[in-house]
Amino acid sequence: MTDSDSPQPNAAELNDSGPIDSTSGDASVVDMSYGDALAELEELLTELEDADIDVDLLTERVARGAQLVRHCQERLAIVSGEVDNVVSDLATPGPAPDTDLAESAGEG
Repeated sequence: MTDSDSPQPNAAELNDSGPIDSTSGDASVVDMSYGDALAELEELLTELEDADIDVDLLTERVARGAQLVRHCQERLAIVSGEVDNVVSDLATPGPAPDTDLAESAGEG
C-alpha cells in the first residue's frame, strides 16, 4: 500500500449498529428514496456475488448494505403507517374533502 492509496475505514467505523449515520459510506442514505436505496442494494448484491472481491472491499460493501437495508426498513415502516392512516380515513363516514370543492365550483 502506498501513501497515495485511500485509507480503509477501521472496524469501528464499519460496525455501526445504531441509527443511520449520514457520514458513513459513499453517500448519505438519510435523504435517499426507497427506490434509490434498493437499486444501490441490488448493485451491491451483484458485486458481492463476484468471487474475486477483495476482503477489505467486502467488509466495506457489507457495511454499506446494512445501512441501506436499515434505511429501507425505516421507509417501509413510515409508508405502512401512512397507508394505515389513509385506509382508516376511508372507513370514517362523511363526504370526501374534494366533494365540497367540486360542488362549489359548479355553482355560480
